Amino acid sequence: MEATLTALADSAQSAYDAGQFEKAASLFLQLESQGADPSSVAFNLGNCYTRLEEWGQARLYFERAALLRPSDDARYNLEWVRQRLTDELPDPAPELYELVSNGLRSINAFDWMLQTGVAIVALTVVWLVLRKLYVPLRGLHWRWPLTTTVIGAVLLAAHLIAQPSSDRAVLTATNSYGYSEPSKASTTLLMLSEGSTGRIRKSEDDWYYLELGNGERAWFDRSQWTAVYQP
Repeated sequence: MEATLTALADSAQSAYDAGQFEKAASLFLQLESQGADPSSVAFNLGNCYTRLEEWGQARLYFERAALLRPSDDARYNLEWVRQRLTDELPDPAPELYELVSNGLRSINAFDWMLQTGVAIVALTVVWLVLRKLYVPLRGLHWRWPLTTTVIGAVLLAAHLIAQPSSDRAVLTATNSYGYSEPSKASTTLLMLSEGSTGRIRKSEDDWYYLELGNGERAWFDRSQWTAVYQP
């Protein structure tokens, strides 16, 4: 399986280097469907769609790459694409949870937090079992298991918070109308252009109820939008 993914990745990169951006995008999408590193694939797809000037798709994949593995390259490319979008609506402001989560992922200690937290909790459990069995453990006060439990819990909580998550969606169609109800027969409130973003507040059948950066809310055709993160 790994050899197949490597060969497919090499073919995708070769197509991109040769200027065959549609072919490269198709190959990178195959990599995505076969379980290749999602952050790397998203970054490469963002580059492909940028070359094809498909700004909605480019933004979607750079947003996804920056979410999965925060890096200067992903953020720079995302900002470059944003400057080429025509929609004047501001982006939804990042929420505190997002800022903390992104910050924890950016320090590249994702696995360390989990492994260390589990190890500390396991050692604390062993200590408590030994104490329960009345094994003499000189110099170990009851405050030690309390302290290690708190440290382990904090690390495990940090690992949980650092899990990628997003309620944002990107408009990947040319444009999309916002309605007062989840029906095209309802009142049309506004129209957005490709590359616009919003927060998914709820969904119903084939509709997303989105909150935009200026505070407006409306129902949009779900087929025209793609969620930044789909676990």
